[in-house]
Amino acid sequence: MKIMVTNTRVITAYGDGLHHGLYDKLTTFMIDTKNMQGDLKIRIENSNSIIKNTLEKINESLYKVTYIPIEVGFVNINIKWNGKDIINSPFKAIITNPGRFIHMIIYI
Repeated sequence: MKIMVTNTRVITAYGDGLHHGLYDKLTTFMIDTKNMQGDLKIRIENSNSIIKNTLEKINESLYKVTYIPIEVGFVNINIKWNGKDIINSPFKAIITNPGRFIHMIIYI
């Protein structure tokens, strides 16, 4: 028996990659579907482009999302379950480049 969940508050996302990441470095977060059947869609974008992401099924309810930020600044992470935003989606992560920041401090 398959159960389609339309209450998106049941589905949760967590992890550092929802809030921050490093430029050109692998960034991850997790999505817990609570063993529910449905359609999971992830869209990650910055001001200039859509960022490719990979969705890996860990078990029946847990997914790992990975992406590599290609610009410093903010990325918007939209997570939809059966066409509706999950709780707290869209997320906004700040992407930094520590090497560039340190370089700026030296010259200020």
